[in-house]
Amino acid sequence: MADITRNSPAREYRTLRPYRGVGAVQDLLDDAVLRLDGEASVVPDGNAVIEANAYLTTEVAIDLLGEAEDSGDPVHSHVEFVNRLEDALGETGIGPDEFSLLRYTFVITTPYLKLLHEAWSGSHADFTALLGLVAIAGAGRDDRPKPLLAPSGGCVIEMIVHLNQDRDGKRADHPLEVWGKGTWLGRIRFSLATDITEIGFTPTPLTADLKQKLDLPSDTVRYIVPENPLDPEGSATDLLVYVDEGVLNAITANPGGSGARTFQHQLALDVVASIIGESSRSLAGEPETTLTSIHESLCHRLIRQASRTTAGKVDEEREEAMFTRLKDEPLRVLAEFEGGLDTIRKQLLVCIREAS
Repeated sequence: MADITRNSPAREYRTLRPYRGVGAVQDLLDDAVLRLDGEASVVPDGNAVIEANAYLTTEVAIDLLGEAEDSGDPVHSHVEFVNRLEDALGETGIGPDEFSLLRYTFVITTPYLKLLHEAWSGSHADFTALLGLVAIAGAGRDDRPKPLLAPSGGCVIEMIVHLNQDRDGKRADHPLEVWGKGTWLGRIRFSLATDITEIGFTPTPLTADLKQKLDLPSDTVRYIVPENPLDPEGSATDLLVYVDEGVLNAITANPGGSGARTFQHQLALDVVASIIGESSRSLAGEPETTLTSIHESLCHRLIRQASRTTAGKVDEEREEAMFTRLKDEPLRVLAEFEGGLDTIRKQLLVCIREAS
């Protein structure tokens, strides 16, 4: 059984909802796991960082029956799962005569290109006939959902149980019950990122007006601004990535093309280069800085990402050594980072050969 995170901070701070019984639905859904090539890899509200090429080819499925931590066996049988689900629905006030009002929807989204793909959607009868396993993407790139063809952005896979239409009767007669169309009874989400995007970024379209405002040439394709890369209290706004609006639109239209994939990987490397360069300059002026003192900063997350073993674990010795080299040999660190991403070289060769 693959190692997976069993406890997620996000689970501890779920929004409290003023509806009767929805907690029972949510508790059942929280037993689910995301399977990558059959291995239980992510729990609800958790995330996995995988190699970029695997992101493009790995089989992805949500197993609603779960997987027991000690034995690896399913947490529920299919029959038990359906029984518990329908009992939980009963706690919300929705009985068998209203199961037809329910909809189960599975979507994949990516903040990078703002793509949304509906992987599966069906009625209660359709859902309970799935035997607990919902296919999100098959192995390989053929007919693969667009968000899973955009490795530089990662994606969020989400399941939502919701009312597909208003319930009959008077709402006042059913206090604290879910009622209107679109109201959800439970939802779970899993995040996937690639080994080149653990730091995460969402490009801002670089329009003509914005280029003028930033005093950039009209043909600028990308502009990257890493601010405070050593700050452990930094935020998402500390990394600003601008990409020409026309280029972003072209990638959105064809995210699986070899040119689009190569640009996305190259953009990620450009982001890495900018963080390495700015961090190296900052460290030159702050020689007493240690790896511990910049924990969870942009720089630290980048080093941690590059220090992972093939099993996904962080090699602490390699992490410390890379931090030391970052101070003295930043260009070597960048070369090592790029050297660990064979997908870029392969895609460059594909693009070059296509053009010849």
